[in-house]
Amino acid sequence: MTANGRELRLESISSRFIGGRPLARSGQPGQEVALSSALPAYRPYQDDTVHIEQAYVQRFVPVARVQDVPVLLVHGGGMTGACWETTPDGRPGWLTAFLRAGLPVDVLDNVERGRAGWCAVPGVWPGEPITRGEREMWDVFRLGRPEDYPSRTYFPGSQFPRGGLEAMARQGVPRWPANDALAERSLRDVVTELGPCVLVGHSQGGGLCARVALARPGLVRQLVLLEPHGLPEVPPDLTRHPPQLTVVGDYCGESDLWSGLTADMRRHTAQLRAADLRADVLDLPAAGVRGNSHNPMMDLNSDEVAELVLAWLAGTRPDGDTAGPGEAASR
Repeated sequence: MTANGRELRLESISSRFIGGRPLARSGQPGQEVALSSALPAYRPYQDDTVHIEQAYVQRFVPVARVQDVPVLLVHGGGMTGACWETTPDGRPGWLTAFLRAGLPVDVLDNVERGRAGWCAVPGVWPGEPITRGEREMWDVFRLGRPEDYPSRTYFPGSQFPRGGLEAMARQGVPRWPANDALAERSLRDVVTELGPCVLVGHSQGGGLCARVALARPGLVRQLVLLEPHGLPEVPPDLTRHPPQLTVVGDYCGESDLWSGLTADMRRHTAQLRAADLRADVLDLPAAGVRGNSHNPMMDLNSDEVAELVLAWLAGTRPDGDTAGPGEAASR
């Protein structure tokens, strides 16, 4: 597989909504609203049924595909599937790289995000939504030291595109922190409906993918986790689990948060290996790939990182053939 040098032609593009539930509303009509200057004001019906908590999946199928098992790209917290489409500085994202490599790709907007929509009925979801701002992104995504945010002084050698912080912040959407279990259930429903698939999850999405892989080991054929958090405990009697690759970027030692999270990634990997299951780690700096932020699919060397992931996927084919290009990961 390679992300470059291959003409990209698509056989089809499609989409669907998966899961969710109907919610009956009853009571008095709500406040009066006007939907445009051409329409009279009215009160929306309260005795009606809305649909909430569905996921949105968009599928892209290349003409020259090398397998039928799709790759499901799962965004992180406060983000949508747009994070895979285009980098903050306008380059083609991992969606294009994976399609050029001949892989069918599904891009997820999980429950409450993007085109999946969110529940506007008060009191249904606990707590209040939050939206991540530029300063928090600077810190959590490891672009530079917190004290260097006002001057936008990046870590030395940082691969995150200069001037891309504002573009990345525009991708941010509201999230409900109390909805993690709901997001996991939604992803499990998506995998169940799609059937056999490869999961590639980032950040919160990586933790969700790891938990769903435990619940659906027969359907998740390969698992790539980009700096995941919320990783589950591995049952001591686990005997079936897809090959897993965990990708870790640079500057983790500069952050107490990420020092703790990388320790948790090591814990999860060790538990899988103790069960004699394949759990590889692609430590990018150790592999000579330096400067990556928490978002390697957005960094200036995103294509290089994608190639390493694609090489690993080719070496752990969904059909069970583990022979393939040299591994970029350490085991």
